Amino acid sequence: MDHQRQRSQASRQPSSDPVRAPSAESAQNGGNAFALERLGLGRASTQVADARTPRPKDMDREGTLTDPRDRSKAVPVDQAIREAQAAGGPFGAYLMNRYGFGPQLPEGGRGDTLRFFVPGLNTPEPEASRRTRYLADATGQPMMHLHNGTNKDSGLPHADQIDNVAALATRQGLKSTPLMDRLERLLTAALSGADPQDVHAILHSDATIGGTRVIGEFRRKEIARRLKASGRRDGSAQQAAAREVDSLLRRHLFVELHGNAAADLPQGPRYLVWTDFDDPVSHNEIPLIGKLGVSGANPDRDNGDAVYIDYDGPYKNWDSHNLTAGGIHVVNATLEANGVKTSQELWERAAAGLPIAVPKGVQGDPKEMWNPHNK
Repeated sequence: MDHQRQRSQASRQPSSDPVRAPSAESAQNGGNAFALERLGLGRASTQVADARTPRPKDMDREGTLTDPRDRSKAVPVDQAIREAQAAGGPFGAYLMNRYGFGPQLPEGGRGDTLRFFVPGLNTPEPEASRRTRYLADATGQPMMHLHNGTNKDSGLPHADQIDNVAALATRQGLKSTPLMDRLERLLTAALSGADPQDVHAILHSDATIGGTRVIGEFRRKEIARRLKASGRRDGSAQQAAAREVDSLLRRHLFVELHGNAAADLPQGPRYLVWTDFDDPVSHNEIPLIGKLGVSGANPDRDNGDAVYIDYDGPYKNWDSHNLTAGGIHVVNATLEANGVKTSQELWERAAAGLPIAVPKGVQGDPKEMWNPHNK
């Protein structure tokens, strides 16, 4: 099947497995107040939070980098930025060599492209950083792990569903998250200086929501910063600043989305959106919201720099949303089928109007399946 830039694709019938909001039961036993506090939509009773609910340990790590030398250690993004700036060499090269998971590149080191992976919901840190290492090894591209955080260890009933509601609230712009704040700081450090770095962001599932919002916010603030520096406020100056920032983002920021749950792709970067035909998140229809994520079958028609690749993966139902079991193997097979080595090269091929061959019947990794009987 050929897939081209901004070309809508006819998708098969999506899975009926929904992303569920918490049930009424999960709002009982004191859990609702704490959930609101975690969502940033209210303040929990101190008595309830102290007496009934220990602070989720995994949420303490939200928005931190994992140290590949000792995965039990969480590294604040600001600390990593200060280290890289103090080192005096290329910013991206320092961070990748110090905090990158995965193999050394043939030319030595882990390169100077600042590459990071952010996982989706309900993924505690030990598993999340393991997946980062898995992806780095599978693709041959080193990457850092930027942690998303989960409420699964909060001790609350249906704690995983708190993550789901938080994701929807973030998607609708009702809240921001520590992950978003730290990611914006990382992008600012990498892109706003005199020597902008190449950045490759790999976002999965829920991370596509916060990640794309951060890109839009960075773009808005960078345009405002340049306008202020110019001393002008007229329409032509605003347009010139927007063109400069969009050119900066297009040249230096490449974003891969897997199991996408974002409905809008901000202008500027190059996007490569991978979607399984059966993905129950991207294709999920939410009342009053519509489909959760853009895909080849549901593109963002306002963004001309997005390339969509819809594929028939090796698994169905929830494992069609599983990046390590199926998606990344489809990526590798697609690169090979098109004679390119990287996702950026694949994007360039599609952006040039060349057809993209997407193999079918790709063999996934059954050891990575969430449900071994989900065939």
